[in-house]
Amino acid sequence: MQKNNLISIIAIPTPPDLAKTFGYTSPGRYIGFWWEDCGDDLCVSDGLKTTCGMELCFSWKIYMEHPAIIRFLRPYNFGCSGVPAKHILIIDQKQNRIMVGTQKTALQFLKDNAPTLNAQEQHAMESIFQHVNSSGIVEFDIVGNNATIRKKQKMPHDPVFKIASILKEKKEEKEELDKLKTWLDKQTRPFQK
Repeated sequence: MQKNNLISIIAIPTPPDLAKTFGYTSPGRYIGFWWEDCGDDLCVSDGLKTTCGMELCFSWKIYMEHPAIIRFLRPYNFGCSGVPAKHILIIDQKQNRIMVGTQKTALQFLKDNAPTLNAQEQHAMESIFQHVNSSGIVEFDIVGNNATIRKKQKMPHDPVFKIASILKEKKEEKEELDKLKTWLDKQTRPFQK
């Protein structure tokens, strides 16, 4: 384990596109994940925006509880139902490695290394958030270049809410979960006593 300004680099099996598997799709380099006990949701931050209520929280649980992974992460508390997180798992997408820091240190690290937006991107971000917020899908706050997004429940009367699209999403999610589990199973080595 290496330390980088109170952020520990953990030698742990890291599948390609792990952040995407957890539901993060933007190109930021450093992405932090933790479990929010209050809303019982997976949260993600790239230092620019923070989102709770990630759709692919099952992939988080599969990864975090897999025998090839759990032994490396036992010393850390990333939160769970009824237990607030003390640490944040950071994925370095450029070097495909895992880092860990306390919440305060990790959030500052993410903020210091956040993707930057030019004025046009900032305006586009605000416009998207205003549209999304008016549709009732999420709540958000924007302060400077930092945005915090909180997911709202879609209601059955919402025209976007269609059974076919839900079934398609669930099928795709299951395929991603199966792919992650298969990759992790290949990483499992016998435990040394």
